Amino acid sequence: MSPLWNRRREPSPQGLAFRAMFDEFNAGDPPRSFGMGRRWLAVQSQRPKLVAENLDAAVAPCRWGTGLELADDDERLFITPSVDGWVLIIGVEGNEENLQRLSSTIGPAFAFDARDRAQASWVRAVDLDVQRRALRDEAAVLDMAAAQTIDPRTLAERPEAEGPGWLGRLVRLRTSIWTPSRVGPPVA
Repeated sequence: MSPLWNRRREPSPQGLAFRAMFDEFNAGDPPRSFGMGRRWLAVQSQRPKLVAENLDAAVAPCRWGTGLELADDDERLFITPSVDGWVLIIGVEGNEENLQRLSSTIGPAFAFDARDRAQASWVRAVDLDVQRRALRDEAAVLDMAAAQTIDPRTLAERPEAEGPGWLGRLVRLRTSIWTPSRVGPPVA
């Protein structure tokens, strides 16, 4: 018998405690807004775990506050739950490989960099076609994000997201075998 169930197939005290911890972890974790000082990717999806798999990211469930606090530009990334049909990947570089991985398997992918005026940029990838544009400042990046995807400044005003976010790192185990020419079915 599992320690989570008793002999009458009822939840054991340990099972009830585990369920309470799980429910508490997922309950009441509304989206959090962010803005200048960040870089992120956006892809239209309802499945953040699929986004993580396509980026070759090793992830674990994480709450919004912790994810935004720990996501940085060198080591960690935070993949949000789907909010109004968009999944945001915070702390990831908008390079061609990341964008092409997402756009060739999930759909159009966008990258925004609002860390400082010198790096203010917008990138869009549709399949293997990547377009880049430098923007005048960080505010223009946020305005472009609002026009093209979802405004990260207004996330806290949105209803509660479904499921957990995901905190992790890119592992790139398959980098040596992934190339844009291998996307899609083999050509006959």
